[in-house]
Amino acid sequence: MQEWDQGNPLNNIENNKNNHKTSLLYTNSKIDLEIFKGFTAGVNLFKQRKSEDISEFRASTTQGGRQDMGYARRENRVWDKDLMELTLNYSKTFGKNDLKLLGGYSYENNLYQSVGASNRGFISDDFEFNNLGLGENLFSNDVNSYKSRNKLISFFGRINYSLSGKYILTATIRKDGSSKFGTNHKWGYFPSISGAWRISDESFVQKLSFISDMKLRVGYGVVGNQEGIDPYKSLALYGRGDEYFDNGKWHNTYRYAQNDNPDLRWEQTASFNTGIDFGLYNNRLTGSVDYYVKKRAIYYMYIMFLYHPICTQQCLPMLVI
Repeated sequence: MQEWDQGNPLNNIENNKNNHKTSLLYTNSKIDLEIFKGFTAGVNLFKQRKSEDISEFRASTTQGGRQDMGYARRENRVWDKDLMELTLNYSKTFGKNDLKLLGGYSYENNLYQSVGASNRGFISDDFEFNNLGLGENLFSNDVNSYKSRNKLISFFGRINYSLSGKYILTATIRKDGSSKFGTNHKWGYFPSISGAWRISDESFVQKLSFISDMKLRVGYGVVGNQEGIDPYKSLALYGRGDEYFDNGKWHNTYRYAQNDNPDLRWEQTASFNTGIDFGLYNNRLTGSVDYYVKKRAIYYMYIMFLYHPICTQQCLPMLVI
């Protein structure tokens, strides 16, 4: 063993490898078909795949690989996202009235998979990370795999109405269902409504020559959020427990790792805003003034509960005032 070069930076750089390759694939297809005048159907298909290939090797002659007599690891991770969206649009203008209707359905499937293995104690450094089976010191946690999936289904609708381009009203409603949440609260309802008044089109404002454009806006809406929540946080889970020795061999055990939580629900944020857009002196001076109020209605925290003989955790919703 060449102990003299264990701390040699050049030797470590030349004989250690850490490769990380990332690949991305995006595809998107959209079709719009006019069924009859003013009525259009649309289909949107989206596919995204991200993959990571990780390869790590520490030679037995280097500082990081000396103790293990060489160390090698391979890991592959894949994220798949599939989205299908179906929409129906209707548009009609009659006199000074303009009406637009939208209804739709979307289905989103997210899948994550990973597999990895590592080993140590290689009789030769020549194979690097390309033949893990040659290692002679495999630990129980050196081989791993994981898979998780979550789905999101949405129904949505929107109404846009305008009278002479002066009075504008928009209303939307969404019904979203996520597999991440508990059995009691998988679905959330998220409405919004907004209106605008183009004051500059009114006769009493048109007398003011310095005002080129002016519009008042007001809106209120509720949105839902599921980001940051583990796909299986609402479910009772089993995990690996302690090992025990029997008949000359170590054996794994399994235990409860997490309680179920049927009340895990959507985080909701309600917002109100009002504002004014203006243009003065033939729009030489333009700007906007806005006022916002936001209130997050629900958030989550994880609390540990003791259940004999293990300790598990549960995520509880809490109201914000």
